[in-house]
Amino acid sequence: MGYRERVTDGSNLDVSRVTMSSTNDQASAGAAKRHLTWGNIVGLIAKGDYENAYGLLKHEGSREPLMVNAKGVCLLRLGRYVEAADLFRNMVLAPGCMWIRKESPTCYKLNFATALLLAGHPSGCRDILAEINDDTNPTVIALRDTIKRWVSGLSFWQKVNWWTGKIEPANCRPTIDFPPGDFGLHVSLPPPTPDASATSHHQAAV
Repeated sequence: MGYRERVTDGSNLDVSRVTMSSTNDQASAGAAKRHLTWGNIVGLIAKGDYENAYGLLKHEGSREPLMVNAKGVCLLRLGRYVEAADLFRNMVLAPGCMWIRKESPTCYKLNFATALLLAGHPSGCRDILAEINDDTNPTVIALRDTIKRWVSGLSFWQKVNWWTGKIEPANCRPTIDFPPGDFGLHVSLPPPTPDASATSHHQAAV
């Protein structure tokens, strides 16, 4: 039985119910705030404002995988490849191990592979792609093609080192010709300008 407190008008107040109601209200307010914050983040991503989107994500401090992934992709889009690789490493690899969590979504694995490639570790990217083992995935294909182009530009002895031991040249920085990272969600892009030839509303996978 909850403690009952006498109030000035002579009625009884069930403090246990008031406390429960207050807790529920606080939880609802917290959920509403998180929903609003996430909405703001998605809006910034849709506009390509990755700097401020990352700032909100960092301030939020959520460990929700979707938000952590979004933080990592923002780092990729900002050219902060080493930080992105460290973030995705913690998401994708088993704790204290060098192998990939089987339950990790392919999207996160590919983001890790992309981060490794752009951070100067194409052999690590190649290993992740081999683990995914999906020859039909467009990102897998694009990353493999990027590595092939990069290898074609190496000197003879650099190619020998790569082919025989996957030894990377010092300070190598392969480049890609597509936006790095997959947010794993669909966002609505803002309406085009009046002179644009596209329709007034777009859905983009980012």
